[in-house]
Amino acid sequence: LWTMVGVLALPWVWGLPTALVVAELATQLPANSGPDAWISTAYPTWVAVMSIIWTFFVNRLDNSIYPNLFVDYLSAQVSLTTIEKALIKTVFVTTCCILNIIGVDIVGKASSLLMFLTILPFVLMFFIEAPHLDLEDLWKTPNDGVQWSVFLPMIAWNISGFDSAGHIVEEVKTSGKTLVKALFVLLFITQTVYLLPVLAGISAQRRRGYSGFSDSASGYDPNSTTDYTDWTDGFWVDIGRWISGDWLGDLITVCGCLSAFGFMCSLLCTTSRALQGHAMLGLFPEKVNKVLRYLHPKYQTPVPAVILNSTLCLILSLVMEFDTLVNIDTVLYSLRLSAILISCYLLRRNHPTLPRPFKIPLSTPMLGAFITLPVLFCFVCIVMGAVADTFIFGVSLGIIGVSMLVSIYLAKYKYPDGLDAKIEYWYPVDFTVQNKPASPGGDC
Repeated sequence: LWTMVGVLALPWVWGLPTALVVAELATQLPANSGPDAWISTAYPTWVAVMSIIWTFFVNRLDNSIYPNLFVDYLSAQVSLTTIEKALIKTVFVTTCCILNIIGVDIVGKASSLLMFLTILPFVLMFFIEAPHLDLEDLWKTPNDGVQWSVFLPMIAWNISGFDSAGHIVEEVKTSGKTLVKALFVLLFITQTVYLLPVLAGISAQRRRGYSGFSDSASGYDPNSTTDYTDWTDGFWVDIGRWISGDWLGDLITVCGCLSAFGFMCSLLCTTSRALQGHAMLGLFPEKVNKVLRYLHPKYQTPVPAVILNSTLCLILSLVMEFDTLVNIDTVLYSLRLSAILISCYLLRRNHPTLPRPFKIPLSTPMLGAFITLPVLFCFVCIVMGAVADTFIFGVSLGIIGVSMLVSIYLAKYKYPDGLDAKIEYWYPVDFTVQNKPASPGGDC
């Protein structure tokens, strides 16, 4: 029940406002530092620095999820030792790193191809199951109830990431129209790709009276049809096998791995430019800033930022599991996203004459009302994600507390005049020659 509510409602009550806000902010302040530049111009310096610290952690955590997801899909087919998993993650991250060094164009083309390959098995899954579709259990809840501290961060993470478009706006031609079209297409694809396989999976589980991995289950078991404890990352492989045999399960494995690869390439592309943007804002020591600002003369890619980003993400993927990464990521992402949403309102109010190639067609007070619901949902995700378990609570609280203290210190002693992201107005000088009597010597 609640999965369907989330899949149907969240892209529009959370994703749509975020996409529109990102489109407006990215076109009025087009910089690859993206959200960091937007927040820096809208808030006091200490809030901007704190948000940049959150961004740093969010980007590393988010990237680290996909090597784990890649390995989880492989583990559904073959048994892997800890050493083998570590080696696979290393090769996976290294390959994504090399592609990102070669250039953003090849990443974009590869990601588009991988998107279609990723969607294919899930569409097939739905249409194969469609003639037998049994949705009687659609509105039921799991036997053991809903684990909200796990469910909300997970579904929020699945609908997140629209703000990443702000990190490549300098490299997109006609960014205003392109961004708006791309974000709306993404909303539609996101909802469709989540909705169809969930419907197929619910139907397949009910028709088989599934009660676990044991083959002894037979006939209809009303309790087992609402037992979703096995629905974890990589479980789509088993659902594919229920519906159409091993070939569909194998196809889902291959395409699931390709999906993780595509996401990793795309996120490494945007978050490396965000890391370069941090250096452009002068966040690190000057020697580090100089290195991270470097662009490859041929490929025009931030090579040091890509390499550092890849290294940190690999380390995190080796020491943390999928669920832990998602929960901590959601807490920090929701904090930052709430700051981004509010920054759109603040910039409208404080800089009403700023050119906006794309502008949400709402007045400033109505814009404030428009972002209220997604901001409230962000705070719900923060609370739910943080209380998932003691470790996640401790890490989340530690990052938030330390980032606040560090940002206050840096704002006072290192950035007393603010960060480099500022809005400056240039007023044209009127050189019109006024009509006046000619001087005896003529006008010069």
